[in-house]
Amino acid sequence: MYKLMRRVAPVAAVVGVAVLASCSSVGPLTLNLAPSQSFSGANRTMESADALAKAPDTSNIEYKVFGDLTTPRVSGFAFSIGSKPDSKEWLRNIAAVLNVPGDVVKQSKNTFTVGLNKDTGAGVWLWADDAGSWWSYFPGTTASASAPSSSACVSGEECEIPTPVKPKNLLPADEAIARATRFLIQVGFRLNGFRLEAKKLDYSTEVTGNMVVSGIPTNLNFSFSYGEDGVLMGASGPLVTIRVANGYYIVTPEEGVKRLSDPRFSSVGSGTRVAMDMVAQSPSSSSSTNTLTIPITRVEYTLMQSVLANTTTILLPAYTYYNEDGVVGTVIAMKDEYLKFGEMPVNTDEPSPLNTSGTSSGSGGDSSGRGISTTPPTPESVKLLVGLTEQEARKVAEGNGWVVRIAMRDGEAFQLTADYSDTRVNFTVLKGEVTAVVIG
Repeated sequence: MYKLMRRVAPVAAVVGVAVLASCSSVGPLTLNLAPSQSFSGANRTMESADALAKAPDTSNIEYKVFGDLTTPRVSGFAFSIGSKPDSKEWLRNIAAVLNVPGDVVKQSKNTFTVGLNKDTGAGVWLWADDAGSWWSYFPGTTASASAPSSSACVSGEECEIPTPVKPKNLLPADEAIARATRFLIQVGFRLNGFRLEAKKLDYSTEVTGNMVVSGIPTNLNFSFSYGEDGVLMGASGPLVTIRVANGYYIVTPEEGVKRLSDPRFSSVGSGTRVAMDMVAQSPSSSSSTNTLTIPITRVEYTLMQSVLANTTTILLPAYTYYNEDGVVGTVIAMKDEYLKFGEMPVNTDEPSPLNTSGTSSGSGGDSSGRGISTTPPTPESVKLLVGLTEQEARKVAEGNGWVVRIAMRDGEAFQLTADYSDTRVNFTVLKGEVTAVVIG
């Protein structure tokens, strides 16, 4: 499927699009994105800090299109992401369905657990930060044999890797999907809010799937692993609230392919990672003149979790590319004119998303964009904040580097300084919704 070859020009696909939706007559806001989207969609409870810090090197990858990548879209909507305000109750529900006893315990600023065994790590976990919330479950011991591993061998010594006994009574793929679906519904997820697929492997049956928003799949993933006799060996997924934001015009799928090697726009898929691992183990991989060619056979319009420069996240119009080995990668599909790229803040004192009252107190005050490059607000651009919740409007404003100040909340006007700032926006808030925005 994959081979090393010298660079060749990619095969172009014929792309046709039809008007599906129009953007606002005022025009969408320009978004200030983080300089890398490499770990878009990553489950923060399952990724180590070291893994999150290392983005894959795609400089020697060439993507080659086979077939037609036509998709009937010229525009799409972005969606804001937030942690569920009742995340702790959801965590209790998840633990109850999994028969894990205990109440919610705060382990750190961003981490909460139910039934934690500190010796084994068993229990139900919740991780919450500006990227939203993720839950995960680990029983502490696996109910089936593990796949063979060379980790027990000492480097430089001969070592015979024992072949473990394969587990019995692994679930068929359809039964694993049925069990995962039943679990999600019992917890409180809507059936149309996810799509799942499964594979029966040698040592487990793996269920993976995407969260779905307004009928559009995202790269926020659910996962379930079932071992011997159908015992659940691990599970995880997103726990977020989603609200529609602004509309944007998008590039064609063929133009999107060119963004796959640019971490500002893309995240690498499992199919590409497998191919990269295979090449890394190849004796010929040391040649700098060789390029790994990844085929693309299909595209799907999706939503991609994208990190803003102020560390909050948003779901943006995207394309996900596939081949027979799975997902090649996902790229932001918005046109360049709507995007800019800023530096991530080094240190912040933001409260956990499970307790966001600290950012929206009952008094007026400024909220800094924390070093983000700024495009001054205009009367046209601030109109798009009206109708959003205070939290959503604040995310968008701070993502553009604007300073946010609450001028009035639920009929109570606050005393404000008389100085003028062309990068500050003053919110009038009524019952949690922004009803007016004034620059200055």
